[in-house]
Amino acid sequence: MCPSRRTCRKCWQRSSAERSTLLGRTGWPLTTILTNIDALCVAPRNIERQDYFGSFLELLEKQPEVTECRAVEEMLVPDVKMNFDGIKIDLLFARLALKEIPDNFDLREDMLLKNLDPKLMRSLNGCRATDEILRLVPNIDNFRLALRSTKLWAKKHGIYSTSLGYFGGVSWAMLVARTCQLPNVVPVFLKRPDTVNLGFQVWDPRVNVQGRFDLMPIITPAYPQQNSTFHVSSSTRKIMLNEFNRGMQITDEIMLGKAGWDKLFEAPSFFFKYRYFIVLLVTSNNTDDLLEWCGLVESKIRYLIQNLERILHINLAHVHIKVLETTRDGMKTEARHVRRKQLNQYLDPNLLKRERKNQRLLRRRKCANDLLRRN
Repeated sequence: MCPSRRTCRKCWQRSSAERSTLLGRTGWPLTTILTNIDALCVAPRNIERQDYFGSFLELLEKQPEVTECRAVEEMLVPDVKMNFDGIKIDLLFARLALKEIPDNFDLREDMLLKNLDPKLMRSLNGCRATDEILRLVPNIDNFRLALRSTKLWAKKHGIYSTSLGYFGGVSWAMLVARTCQLPNVVPVFLKRPDTVNLGFQVWDPRVNVQGRFDLMPIITPAYPQQNSTFHVSSSTRKIMLNEFNRGMQITDEIMLGKAGWDKLFEAPSFFFKYRYFIVLLVTSNNTDDLLEWCGLVESKIRYLIQNLERILHINLAHVHIKVLETTRDGMKTEARHVRRKQLNQYLDPNLLKRERKNQRLLRRRKCANDLLRRN
């Protein structure tokens, strides 16, 4: 270790290459065109968090395959976001009190969490939950196929985003693993909570008052048990339940031979579904600042939704999960209230044309189905 107690560039290169392990947080090969990769970098005790977000980040930025690389340290689970050869990757960091990390290292041991700070614990918990899920499902191949389809459906229908109040990858994985219908007020448990007590707060509404207000609890199976859907709001809950019901209706039609599987994965029309919109314009003077600025604004949108839900005259606040690029200068954020006919000032005309065409097709199908039912 360096005399200054900080890891220099050479030490980091040697330690990260030989003594740290990159672990897939999802744990299953689900990479599609629409899927990001969540990964966990486990480092030995001589690598500190400031080294990871400092010298290691500089090394990543120099790689020719890496673009849009930035550190997000202020999040609940800090990570490094980047685009590696066209694939978006969220790389988390965990430092363990070990001299070295062997290749066959098992993170399921609960005592590894002893004396860890909450941020490191949360970074490890995603990978630990994944390992537990794979251990608890009876047929991994069927689970992978079902989860891949479910995640594709969720992204197509705009209900896949933890930061915006929808379900994230781990939550969808636990729902698929559970594979049973439960009332919304009952939390989803894959197994009974562990009796381990290392001082971390676990999800227990009997003790923790905050847990009593969770709308759709889905509890991670690994210690410490956490609610993976604490971001869900009243609006996102309504939106997801509507999509669940709509997906169930389409699935019934598919099972009866009235429709094909393509219909299930058709993206609904968002911009022609409502009359009034709030457009958030996030602008910056350069690309690097825009990435960080846009990420920060996106992480705060859920607070805007919570404030809108308190207004009596607003029944639903529906967030579009995709960032739509435009060309404006100046590092600032603007919120504008616009009508549907004004969206052409902010969106690509081709996108609006596709949405309008899809909306017309949906109306024709609905009319045709109504006629068939009457006959």
